[in-house]
Amino acid sequence: MRRRTAFTLVELLVVIGIIALLIGILLPALTRARASSRQLKCLSNLRQISLVDQIYQNEWKGFHMPAYYGWSQASGGWPMSTPPVIPASGPRHYWFQTDTLLKALGAVNPASGRYPQATVCPDAPLSDARANKDGFTIHNSYGINYTQLPGMATAIAPEYFNAWKVGQVIASAEKIHFADATSEGLSVPVSSTPNATMKYFDPYFGERHEPPDKGNIVAYRHSRGANVLYFDGHGQWLQESFLRYDPADPNTTHNRRQWEPKTK
Repeated sequence: MRRRTAFTLVELLVVIGIIALLIGILLPALTRARASSRQLKCLSNLRQISLVDQIYQNEWKGFHMPAYYGWSQASGGWPMSTPPVIPASGPRHYWFQTDTLLKALGAVNPASGRYPQATVCPDAPLSDARANKDGFTIHNSYGINYTQLPGMATAIAPEYFNAWKVGQVIASAEKIHFADATSEGLSVPVSSTPNATMKYFDPYFGERHEPPDKGNIVAYRHSRGANVLYFDGHGQWLQESFLRYDPADPNTTHNRRQWEPKTK
């Protein structure tokens, strides 16, 4: 007669215990790997925007992409109550409605400035929440730095736009052009304290609004940090402590310079 063999209950429990232990060890690593992959995808998107900005510079005689351009009295154009001396050629538009960007990133609906899902940050819930058949809102993934922009200039009328020329940006490798951005309530905030860095980003749709400045906050959604794109075209991830600048907080003044393109 052949003797039948089988696992004992103790052996099965030992095997199950080992499997559970391995899962406990590997699962956090897998979670971190997925988060890192999403962060790199987001950084890749910013680098694509950098390439578009270089194309824009060639098309528009050395100007970076504008934060906004045109003038619309009905929607509170700038200045709020006084029309430009020379009429603008069209209504106010934002950076994400720039023709160069719309064409290069293959906008789903150019009229509304909506883009394919691949162009938005995988960890930006506001862009996903506002998606519809016309695409995704890229401006709820990324914000543009418009600190101290030159403003309207009659020399370039009738195309009024707020943009820096390449030669005007001092230390372009140290000055932030774009960064992760999102809205209050749908982000993962560092703390409940308002982040005053928000004043440097163009307001649109559901961003956090607080007087006297209003705009969308820098979104520290990647391991308590954010991806940034510099004026010279390179991008990187930085921790919140290297980015946050609050004019009312002296502990953050060391970060001020990177938000002000013309400051020496």
